[in-house]
Amino acid sequence: MNSFSVMLNLKQIVAQLSENDFEEFSLQLQKSKADKFHTLFSLLRKNGADEDAVMQHLEINSSAFYTLKSRLHDKLQNYFAKHVPETEIDLLKNVANIPTILFNTPRATAIAKLKKMESELVQSDMPYALTSVFNALKKIHRFSPKYFDYAQQYNKHLAYTMALDKVEELLADFCKTLGEYLLSRDKKLLELLPVIKREMNNHAQLYESHHLKVYKNILDVSFALFVPLPDEIVNDEPIDDILIQTEKIIQQYPNDTLYASLKNIVTFLWFEYYHTLKIYKKAVLYYEILNVNLSSFLLYNFCTVPSLFLISKIDTALVSDSEETLWEDFKKLSSNFTSDTADIPNHINYAKFHAVAAFYSGRNDEAIAVLNELINDISFLSFPHAEIEVKLFLALCYICANKYDLSFYLVKNVQRKLRDMKNPEYENAIVFSKLLTLQMDFSHKHRVEKMFELRNKFISLNHGEMHMLEFIRLSDDFMKQLSKTGN
Repeated sequence: MNSFSVMLNLKQIVAQLSENDFEEFSLQLQKSKADKFHTLFSLLRKNGADEDAVMQHLEINSSAFYTLKSRLHDKLQNYFAKHVPETEIDLLKNVANIPTILFNTPRATAIAKLKKMESELVQSDMPYALTSVFNALKKIHRFSPKYFDYAQQYNKHLAYTMALDKVEELLADFCKTLGEYLLSRDKKLLELLPVIKREMNNHAQLYESHHLKVYKNILDVSFALFVPLPDEIVNDEPIDDILIQTEKIIQQYPNDTLYASLKNIVTFLWFEYYHTLKIYKKAVLYYEILNVNLSSFLLYNFCTVPSLFLISKIDTALVSDSEETLWEDFKKLSSNFTSDTADIPNHINYAKFHAVAAFYSGRNDEAIAVLNELINDISFLSFPHAEIEVKLFLALCYICANKYDLSFYLVKNVQRKLRDMKNPEYENAIVFSKLLTLQMDFSHKHRVEKMFELRNKFISLNHGEMHMLEFIRLSDDFMKQLSKTGN
């Protein structure tokens, strides 16, 4: 890991520590009289000071500074390793100790220990670890009539954990495909989603398992909310019934550490359900719960498309006429979360949220910088829908910043792409590009009147699968202001 990466990771880790963890780790450094570590740790927490300022404060050179950063990074990793819940650590230590029990413990004692372990693992709902226990019991009873029973238990749990792995993988595949579809509107990806849904249903029926049921429910609700294929859900239960059923399952297993996180996905799905129905009073209850844990929730990209909440967050602000609050929301989020550029769908949505927040706070130059960085860093080859939307938004931001030459060439670029695509469903994008072109044509005799006509036409067309730019409030006041820009 190079110096920059270490510093970047340190800034993120220190910023994301809870107050309790920060105070406890800080106290550890003070007790061990690690003054320079404590100073660096405090400076990173306070304001994420840049490297030159920190080195000057510590009165050390770059080589010593790199060593200090690396060692502080190691100390934090050791701290995290020691702060896993004690119960879970003890159980996993016991499981790891099974070979020692097998080879060095008298049989009666070994069986007693393994049976105790089995009971605790069942109570804590740790099926993966149970396979190790039953495998050991099977070996011990190799010459006993009980061998067959333990062999069956082992095979059952091994098959179950494989099924659980499979449904987790199917949900991850579904979420990745859904994210890619929403940014590409590729029909082939759309056709793949019901195939994954059917495969999930088949695997979930292999065992009477609440885990399999929960994963299936999450996929089914996500499909109903985000996939525009209504014929594929005609035989499914209503969304609210599925979510209520899922909540009841999770409540029955309070010691399940997996469910402690999956309940956040259920909260997200409840929010999206009510938000889609425009029942905002109920939606806001789930919105507030999820918003508190947003930086953590955005890490759930293997079992949902978490950045969709950011898009709905923009819509919620527009509905409540509070879009000016988006900037503070983004600043708070960015202090605890760093988007993964390798996860292109979620990263694009995160960057879009950043740019929209900047746009509504009057920070047009920052919105421009964010969108340009996105275009330069990400390949949009597989995401033409997102490319069109991002570039049209960037062109609008250029106009608002009086950078007409840049906007003009960008609009022309989008119009060429739309012509090459020859997709009649993108008439909304064509109309919006004409609106931007007209805005820059100050010689047009009926320019303002025609701009309003194009605005109205765009709104009337901007429905269905190819909808875009809903985050731009094209109100009369905004259109009047836009028409005056550059005059």
